[in-house]
Amino acid sequence: PSVAPAPAPVDQAKAFKRGGMVLQDVGGIEGLNLIPTGQYLLRFRHFEGHDFVAGGNANTFRHRARLGLGVVYDHKVGVMVQLQDVRIWGEERSTLEFAADGIDVHQAYVRMMPVADLELRLGRQEIGLENHRLIGTVGWLEQARTFDALRFMFKHDMLKIDAFYAKVGEDNSATSNPDGTPFYTEDVDVLVGNVHLHPMDELDLGLLVVGDFGGPNNLGRVTLGLLAGGKTAYGLSYGAEGYYQHGDADRDAKFRAYMVGGRLGFTFKKVDTKPFIKAFGDVLSGDDDISDGTARSFSTLFHTGHKFYGEMDYFLNLPLHTQQRGLVDVGASAGLSPAKPVKLSLTWHHFRAAASRDDGLEVFGNELDTKVTYQPWAPLKLDLFYGLFGPGDIFQAGVVDNKIEHFIYTTADVGF
Repeated sequence: PSVAPAPAPVDQAKAFKRGGMVLQDVGGIEGLNLIPTGQYLLRFRHFEGHDFVAGGNANTFRHRARLGLGVVYDHKVGVMVQLQDVRIWGEERSTLEFAADGIDVHQAYVRMMPVADLELRLGRQEIGLENHRLIGTVGWLEQARTFDALRFMFKHDMLKIDAFYAKVGEDNSATSNPDGTPFYTEDVDVLVGNVHLHPMDELDLGLLVVGDFGGPNNLGRVTLGLLAGGKTAYGLSYGAEGYYQHGDADRDAKFRAYMVGGRLGFTFKKVDTKPFIKAFGDVLSGDDDISDGTARSFSTLFHTGHKFYGEMDYFLNLPLHTQQRGLVDVGASAGLSPAKPVKLSLTWHHFRAAASRDDGLEVFGNELDTKVTYQPWAPLKLDLFYGLFGPGDIFQAGVVDNKIEHFIYTTADVGF
């Protein structure tokens, strides 16, 4: 088969992946295209437990190995299958052991493209919407996130519509664990709709609706979000977003929560090193009385939290990781590119509780993140990260040492 660059955006085959190669007219069959994909990611982590107590450090190498193949015929129908292995080096305990526990089907879906602007996907797939605040792929984490979903995508000029139904929990009460005990998982269903308008670089508008239903408490909850943002040719960028959650569950439980956020940044484009500065702030509502039957702590659902609330990942599961107090995250970042393939950044976060409690505790702490990335060409990316977290009075409560936590990681990522 001939090897050609990825087709133009109007060619639906490109939707299998961003960039990479496309093998066209395979086997002499006109319109039969193959899109192979592969990745190997290796990351070293120095982790100190997130408990502010001396000892308990862990140093591990963790990898992600992916191999995928997309097949598309006549730009109308296709299949994507992607295998993935995620594991910690040495976890099998023996070089003679054969136990591929980390291997799984990461993505496997059918694609149907009846017209150029419309695509349907059915199966296991990565889905990230808007800025990943509520629906994200969690790409930094080695296993990442996929949904078993039926997805509808439409894009024409400035308008993009994305909607899907996903099953994220199934009642398997008739199934048994390997030891013979019953295996119970409650039904959980998710319905999502997203409308995005991009009339110009200076303005992006998004509407996001997420409904999650079921679970052990028979939850019925809807999250509505509005987003706006953009960037100018002079280097100014901005963003604002707001969300409201409303729902009910068994035993008269209620959910009433909100989130607002904003950012403002500037890149000095006329300077060779492209320095930038950015300020940001997020408020996620919390619960000042967890006994009144109304949950007021905002849930970030299926977000990519690593992108927003500090790379040390103290707030991945909200509201659990905030003790249902909510979260106020204000901070700033700055960086530059001293050489074209090298980027440096420094980010500071100040984390506080959004809701007051009778105990008078208010501050989670401060985090400082430093990161260097080096990408000499598209298939290869290297990074080095160092972060430290100083606990505030909330995390200090009941802890003897109250030591500063450190986190170090370095990544080698090769892919096509």
